[in-house]
Amino acid sequence: MVSRVKQAGSVLSRCTGDPRGRGVRRGGGWRGGWVAVQVLAGLVVLVGGSGCATQQQFLNQIEPTALAAAQSRAQFELNCPSVTTSILSRKMIEPVWVGGIPRAEYTIGVAGCGQRSVYMAVCPDSSNCNAFAQTGRIIDSLN
Repeated sequence: MVSRVKQAGSVLSRCTGDPRGRGVRRGGGWRGGWVAVQVLAGLVVLVGGSGCATQQQFLNQIEPTALAAAQSRAQFELNCPSVTTSILSRKMIEPVWVGGIPRAEYTIGVAGCGQRSVYMAVCPDSSNCNAFAQTGRIIDSLN
C-alpha cells in the first residue's frame, strides 16, 4: 500500500514539478484567476442591465398581437363588431422551469355597444396570443 502511494506521488511530482504533488505556481499566482472573475462579473452586469430594455422591446413588439386577440374575443363574446381596446397593464412572466419560455401578459380593457369587459392576453411570441376573460364566466343575454 505504501509503495502505491509513493508511486502515485512520484508520478504526480513528475507531472507538476512539485515533489509534494501540489502543482507549480509561476508568475502572479491567482492574478489570472482574478482577471477571469472580473471579466465574468462585467459580463453579468452588462447582460443583466440590458435585460430591462429587451423585455420592454419584447412587450412593445407583441402588444399589437395581444390587442388583436382581445379584440377578436370581445367581438364574439359581446356580439359587437366595433370594439375599442386599451392596455391596462403589461408584464413579463418568467419561465416556471429552467429553459422554459418567457411570456408577455397584458390586461386589456375592451368597450363597445354599451358594454365593457376586461381580458388577459398571454403571448409566448408575436404570432401566438390567447385572450381570456378575467371573470372566467360567459354572459348569456338570451336567457
